[in-house]
Amino acid sequence: MISAATTLTPSTPANLTIEPAGIDLARRGYPWPGWSMYLAISWTWCIGMFLPVLLIRDFGWGGYLAFLLPNCIGSALMGRVLTAESSRSISVQHASMIRLFSIVTAGFQAFFIGWIASAAGFGAIPGGLLALAIAVPAALLPVFRSISTTVALWLCVLAFTASLLLIGGSLLIEGQPQLWQIAKAAPMTDQLLWLAPVCVFGFALCPYLDGTFHTALRGSAPKQGRTFGLGFMVLFAVMVLLTPLYTGWVSDANFGRMLIIWPIAVHLLMQTSLTIFLHAKAGTDDAAAAAARSPAAAHPAHSNSQKYLLAGVVTASAILGVASPEVPNYAGLSGPELLFRGFLVFYGLVFPAYVWICIVPFRQRRVAHGRGVIIWIVAVLLALPCFWMGFIERQMWWLAIAMGVLALAKCVPAGAKSPRLVTPVQ
Repeated sequence: MISAATTLTPSTPANLTIEPAGIDLARRGYPWPGWSMYLAISWTWCIGMFLPVLLIRDFGWGGYLAFLLPNCIGSALMGRVLTAESSRSISVQHASMIRLFSIVTAGFQAFFIGWIASAAGFGAIPGGLLALAIAVPAALLPVFRSISTTVALWLCVLAFTASLLLIGGSLLIEGQPQLWQIAKAAPMTDQLLWLAPVCVFGFALCPYLDGTFHTALRGSAPKQGRTFGLGFMVLFAVMVLLTPLYTGWVSDANFGRMLIIWPIAVHLLMQTSLTIFLHAKAGTDDAAAAAARSPAAAHPAHSNSQKYLLAGVVTASAILGVASPEVPNYAGLSGPELLFRGFLVFYGLVFPAYVWICIVPFRQRRVAHGRGVIIWIVAVLLALPCFWMGFIERQMWWLAIAMGVLALAKCVPAGAKSPRLVTPVQ
């Protein structure tokens, strides 16, 4: 049995076998451009499809660039920083956090689906049923039925093509507010100095906890560098560059107008449901690989508990999204936007801080598992009020304090040195 605390390095003994995450991926045989498309679609979720809308509204075009550049570049770099071997090692050592990342991400998408369904005028009960009918099957289908990687890759190709057609078709509908006027009226353009470091921190580090990224990296090795480059610098960039085209329709978070621009509604619902599906499949593949590595450790009750947890989080989040318009406004933000920003804390603070403190091996420094987690928890608790002040109260300079806390947390002695885990691709 391989414990979570086991240190796996490039010098791991030959008799310790680490299987790829997902038995289906062990065959590899899939062209690397297919994995590029997989990456682009797996990363096109409600952050990429809606956060730029808020950033353009609040910060103008500078806010959009602060989102676009770190996102594309930071994600693409993962294919250059990790090898297939180091990806497997991270997946074993930090399996619990990778599962948590997928569960929170699936819940975030379900919340967004529920918000759209409710705010688009379907009503509470019909909207709730619609949200559950979309989100829950997307989460459970790959859990209870074996879905091949070939099917998943083709779904990504179809979704990419469909999104191009849907967003292009929305341009033919008249009445969209002028995007340039929205960006020009942005009230916080002078606050970008405080926002940009948080964007870099989150988008540079979150990819290392994304199970779909590890799936694609190992599936495309040894060509993972070009796979991630095409996936994020070209294909995903195209998807994100399409977002401003419909910003005018939803810049005030009024999804009700999507009743008359159904192509955008279909695009958002399709991409979020596919994100749930891909994360559920990646988690299922990882569980199958773990059982193959250590059959004695595989326990049906543990596997079932993870399925029920995923189903419960997705269901609760979808219901929360449907009910979100009833949440009182605060600090000039609507109830749904408050909750949306609450989810963003995971990706701007909680998850990247874990990678920064517990995974990043700068100067061959490895953090001991138990003490590193304690440092991570303390750092997150200290930085969390600063994030509230920055993103809810919108006193953005507080974010500099949060970044300082996280920088200092990395300097706390937390374990002995060990051989470098992450090795650059040659």
